[in-house]
Amino acid sequence: MNPRLLFLAAVFSASLIVPSNSSFADEAILRAGDKIRLQIKGVPDEEKNELDGDYTISEDGTIPLPYISDPRAAGAKPSLLAQAIAKAYQEAEIYTNPTIVINFGDERVVRQVTLTGGMKRNGPVEYRDGLTLIQAISSAGGPSDFAKLKDVCLIRGGKSYSYNVEELLRKPRMDPALLPDDSIIIPESGRKL
Repeated sequence: MNPRLLFLAAVFSASLIVPSNSSFADEAILRAGDKIRLQIKGVPDEEKNELDGDYTISEDGTIPLPYISDPRAAGAKPSLLAQAIAKAYQEAEIYTNPTIVINFGDERVVRQVTLTGGMKRNGPVEYRDGLTLIQAISSAGGPSDFAKLKDVCLIRGGKSYSYNVEELLRKPRMDPALLPDDSIIIPESGRKL
């Protein structure tokens, strides 16, 4: 059967299964220049106005917060940064039980993964938390008619990982979650990349 048709049929049937790999591990890592929105709960209302708001992560990787040392945000995941900020306020004995919520600010941060080779459309695909290898391939229009799905290469941080996408379609829980800036290469029969 044509690899593209096999892929589309399997993606449709796999989409009926809710993947369980969405977790804090799938969160995007914050970088200098990212804009985040911080909300604090569990503190007096008049003090929320001092903390709630939009912050830009500085070039040195920190955000300026009142009453505590500027926490390092670059390189952290939003949920872990929120926990660290709440802990800093507790340890400084400023708030007894704050809850911090961090989201991306109004200016949307666009992160991408790149797909190359045996795809209908090569190039970047917008990253979102929980994006998996199969979802990224599907977002790029699916594999070409000559795609070698048994030999897909994922490049992350200078390391290379090999995946058999046909096997992942049969076992969707094994479909790896992607991270921003991942590159995916799908070889094609008769072509070398």
